[in-house]
Amino acid sequence: MLADALVSWLHFVLIFAILALLVMELVLIGGPLTRETMVRLGRIDMVYGLAAIALVTVGFGRAMAFAKTWEYYKIQPWFWVKLGLLALMGVLSAIPTIQFIRWAREIRKGATPSPDAATVKRLKKVIHAELGLIPLIALAATFMARAL
Repeated sequence: MLADALVSWLHFVLIFAILALLVMELVLIGGPLTRETMVRLGRIDMVYGLAAIALVTVGFGRAMAFAKTWEYYKIQPWFWVKLGLLALMGVLSAIPTIQFIRWAREIRKGATPSPDAATVKRLKKVIHAELGLIPLIALAATFMARAL
C-alpha cells in the first residue's frame, strides 16, 4: 500500500513538473529571444521530454502493478482516451523541440538565430495547445478512475 501511494505521488509530481516546464517555455518564448534564452529553452525542453518519459513509465507501472492493475485499465475507454490525448500532446511537443534543436545547432556553429514573428507565434500556439490538453487528460483520468 505504501509503494502504491508513493508511485501515485510520483505520478502527480511529474504531472506538475510537466505543467511548470511548459509554462516556463511559454514565458521564455514570449520574451526577447536572446542566444541565452534559446539555450535555456532547449534545456527546459530536454527536461520536459525526460519528465514526459518518466510520467509515461510511472503511469504504465501503476496500471500494470498497482491498485487496479492492467485488467481494470485495459477495458476502460477513458484510459484509451487519456492515452490518445497524451499521444497528441507528445506529437505537438515535437514542434517546439525540433525548433529548439535547430536553434541549438546554429548556436553551436557560432551563429545567433533570429526567429521571425510567425515562428514565435506558431510555437506559442503549440505550447498553449499542449497546456490546454492537460485539463482534458485530467478529466479523462478522473472518469477512468471511476469507471464512468
